[in-house]
Amino acid sequence: MRLAIAGTLIFISACTTKPAEAPRQVAPPQRVAIVVSHRTSVFDDVAEQLQQELAGNGTRYYLSGKSAADKELARIVAESPATQVVAIGLPAAQWSKQLEQKQVVFCQVFNHQQYELVSEWRKGVSSVPPAEQLFEKWKSLAPSLRHVVTITGPTHKNLIADAKQAAAGQGVRLAHIVVRSDKEFRYTIKNRVGKYQGIWLLPDNRVLSRSTMREVMSYSVRHGKQVAVFNPQLLSIGGLISAEPVPEDVAARVLDRLRAARRGAGIPGPAMTPLGKTRFQINKVLARQLGLTPDRASTGNGV
Repeated sequence: MRLAIAGTLIFISACTTKPAEAPRQVAPPQRVAIVVSHRTSVFDDVAEQLQQELAGNGTRYYLSGKSAADKELARIVAESPATQVVAIGLPAAQWSKQLEQKQVVFCQVFNHQQYELVSEWRKGVSSVPPAEQLFEKWKSLAPSLRHVVTITGPTHKNLIADAKQAAAGQGVRLAHIVVRSDKEFRYTIKNRVGKYQGIWLLPDNRVLSRSTMREVMSYSVRHGKQVAVFNPQLLSIGGLISAEPVPEDVAARVLDRLRAARRGAGIPGPAMTPLGKTRFQINKVLARQLGLTPDRASTGNGV
């Protein structure tokens, strides 16, 4: 009887013991070609962060700006083991259009619609930090801020719609004026922005040349306008607050898009995905000249 019971227990135990699971097959990481438009810290910081995160699976290349050399680079990347490409900056994003059957994510590009960059196999990450963070920071610096204008070329309907909603959440009315040249931009600054307290400068290179940018800053200083800029270097010539992307955040968003893509297929999801953080700097000298209290708005990375 004892043997029978023992035998029964042994039988039950054998039936309920799970067989050892076979080790899971983990797909090897895809190789990534990181193509940079030209050498500048704005682009290189993102490329460096990508290479760190890819841990040996990312190779960096630079465009030369010379047609023959860049065509040869396209051949090299096309024949390389890389199945995915990150294009940093507009020239690299345009260059990537000649690649076939490569998953491409571009970043640091403002006018993607103008150049028809988006396709099934090529998607982007926004170059503009969250407007919610900008207007929250700007309002904390200038509590009386009520009316702001931004001036761009065409094809930014969605960006502006989202920005208007973000501004409204801080009690700010955002106006948008569309121009088609830097000459029209300069005319608009001189004749149509007098009623606004602030100007939000966006990096639209189609209508904003270096000379026009300097005119905007000169006008703003003479007339006591607050200008939010996209590059901290513009603070020294009249910008009040700069809002720029955080390289680690840009890289993280790019990698999210690459990792979501299945082998042999396009890039899933919307044409563009937003950024999540902003790096702020404030021109404290100018802020005090405008009667503002810069210590109210801390600098650093917005979240």
